[in-house]
Amino acid sequence: MTDLHQSVVEQGYFELPGALPPELVARARRDVEARADSLDSFEDDAMWEILDAILPVAREALAHDVAILPSFWAWRIEPGRKGWHAHRDDAPRARDQNGNLTMLTIWVPLTDATPRNGCIHCVPAYFDLAYENPHANNVVFDNQYIRAVPATAGSILGWSHALLHWGGVCAPGEPARIATSYEVIRSDLPDLMPRWHPAGWRPGRSERRELIAEMREKYAHLATP
Repeated sequence: MTDLHQSVVEQGYFELPGALPPELVARARRDVEARADSLDSFEDDAMWEILDAILPVAREALAHDVAILPSFWAWRIEPGRKGWHAHRDDAPRARDQNGNLTMLTIWVPLTDATPRNGCIHCVPAYFDLAYENPHANNVVFDNQYIRAVPATAGSILGWSHALLHWGGVCAPGEPARIATSYEVIRSDLPDLMPRWHPAGWRPGRSERRELIAEMREKYAHLATP
């Protein structure tokens, strides 16, 4: 069992500092900054190059070959704004019938993400009384179980779809927290989700615009206006 896979199994998430090339991270950050809506940065190439780059890490963390789910987002959290509220990505389908992980969310900060500017927070699996429950709600049983997960630009965070997590608030005077995310599934579970794409998938320009519109609708209940 690799360190990344063991981390996801034991605590529900992993951290891999400084994993991506700085030049690629800078290009993706500039694409977000150039857009009125952060999600439109997926019309450009850098976000898809990041997806290519994170796939080997995702394979190691799941201990299996992976396919790509059509699920992604980009954030620019300015001072006074919040990340997404506490949620689990897909607890009912987070494990197979043998209890093994099925899917991961991969989250990449394009700027340093700190407790001051709204980094990811979570309840580690070993502190979450409902983690094994496929019908778990989003209640934090004890605030002292909460863990902030700061990450430098170009790091990779990944978590089980059962992990209770959320984005923090960017404090006044802090630089914006810019980040992106993707989702992958084990390649031996194609029937678990209605749509998926093989590793190496790169949508064309028109398909990117269609996907962006789909993501806005899909995540409207979580996205902060």
